[in-house]
Amino acid sequence: MPLLVHFSAAQVPAPSLRVEAIVVIGGEVCGRAGRLVVRSGRSYVIELDDADVSPSLFVEGVRVILDVRGPKPRRVICGVESQIGRRVTLAERALIKPENRMHPRSWGAIDLKFRSLRADEDNVWRTPDPFMNFSVNGFSFGTPDGVVHEGDLLELSFTVPGFPMTHRAVARVLSLRARTTLEMDDAAADETEQLGCEIIEQSALSREALAAFTLRIQRGVTDRM
Repeated sequence: MPLLVHFSAAQVPAPSLRVEAIVVIGGEVCGRAGRLVVRSGRSYVIELDDADVSPSLFVEGVRVILDVRGPKPRRVICGVESQIGRRVTLAERALIKPENRMHPRSWGAIDLKFRSLRADEDNVWRTPDPFMNFSVNGFSFGTPDGVVHEGDLLELSFTVPGFPMTHRAVARVLSLRARTTLEMDDAAADETEQLGCEIIEQSALSREALAAFTLRIQRGVTDRM
């Protein structure tokens, strides 16, 4: 029996735009192609091309990078609200602005922990939510209020999906700001600040791993799970 979809007054069928939903789970970059069925404000309903979609892929709450093609392409971070067959409902969390820099920033899952190198700190390792903004040159992630300050040096320990080695680096905190309401929806309750840091010491292997992972996500590479 065909799936019947009823549109409310606030929901308008979207133009037939191609999309790719990119999920980063357990070190895998998994892309699923489809089309945009409905867009209403920050809500998107997409229909995937693949009829055999694993129910473990688009689980409620999982974050997705949605790549919308067409005359006005856009890339947004979304959270999964529901999946019925091939149709997935997503809620927009943030717009990813296009960049022309040599090493563009991306979003994905990085297994990272950090600690402050300040003499008066307890030097406890802290592990933020792995879904973070990153590039070859730095990271941006959530942290509890007051844990670090602008200008602090951080020791980082992280692994990059697809690369088994654990990397060590030193970074400087460039910015701290209060997280937005949408950012808090997906954050741990105590991660009230968004930290931005620049890597000032890292190995060549670390740079290569981050660059390769960034390109995989930027290109929407599909790895079947």
